Amino acid sequence: MITDIEKSVIQRFVDNEVMRETIKKELLCGIKDQLAVFNKEFTNEQIGANLRACDEGIKLVESAFNKMLKYQTPKEQKIYENPAR
Repeated sequence: MITDIEKSVIQRFVDNEVMRETIKKELLCGIKDQLAVFNKEFTNEQIGANLRACDEGIKLVESAFNKMLKYQTPKEQKIYENPAR
């Protein structure tokens, strides 16, 4: 379980959009860089397995960041009155 202190740290992290997106981008680039590590001697099966693993890694990172968004501070919705009414 996540403690209240950890929740507040996650909240500050996800509230900082620039930091959040920068970290996410770096993690995804690290996974995508693995696609460039192909050896000419790799078989089609090995290349396919590497692609599948990278795809799963990308899905896991995206999922984790989406789950963290539940800790984001809710934004206030401004209610605008219609002057025509």
